[in-house]
Amino acid sequence: MIKTNQHTAMIDRRRLAALRLSEDRAFEQRTTRSRSLQKEASNHLPRGVPMSWMSGLYRTPPIFIAEGHGASFTDV
Repeated sequence: MIKTNQHTAMIDRRRLAALRLSEDRAFEQRTTRSRSLQKEASNHLPRGVPMSWMSGLYRTPPIFIAEGHGASFTDV
């Protein structure tokens, strides 16, 4: 919830952290196969990605794509 006064908006940081934790856990549960493939890829690629600088792009491990159509895709 955002609380406002006449000058600033106040963000409930505890609620935001709880939502982030919940979403991170859901993502982790949905992408177990991608994490397994990243471990396997790490035997051949730096940190399991084509270029080492890619490993620092996101806060989550990379996902592996099974298929895609237009702007949508499905991870393995």
